[in-house]
Amino acid sequence: MYHLRCLRLARVFLVFLPLSSAGWGQDLQLPTSYDIDLQLAITARPMVMGSAREITGTAANEIGDDVFHRLIAAGFNEPFPWKLTLVGNNSVNAWSTAGGQLYVDAGMLPLIGEHRGLWAAVLSHEVAHTGRRHQV
Repeated sequence: MYHLRCLRLARVFLVFLPLSSAGWGQDLQLPTSYDIDLQLAITARPMVMGSAREITGTAANEIGDDVFHRLIAAGFNEPFPWKLTLVGNNSVNAWSTAGGQLYVDAGMLPLIGEHRGLWAAVLSHEVAHTGRRHQV
């Protein structure tokens, strides 16, 4: 049962990943300064977190942070204060905001568990949004 859920989640990522490179808006000129990205990140955090608390000190934090930092080290050289936040709510979602801020809702944690490949799938999708500056 658990493996079927993981396979379904992976299948969803495989369907939607090609859409992220479709080229929509790729010819727009973005600001050369990253100041707007950082301001957007500060503004978005309260909206993303809502009344939920940040989850800290768990195995999910350790695995997520390790995979996250490996992804960033693999080639994202935007001058962002990259940060992964686990959000204590029951939603099954992950978010990214400008300025290198990524959020994974607690409802995702049972689905991705300790599977580094699933963590990489979720986080790389969100990192790509931020790295491509989709929010700007």
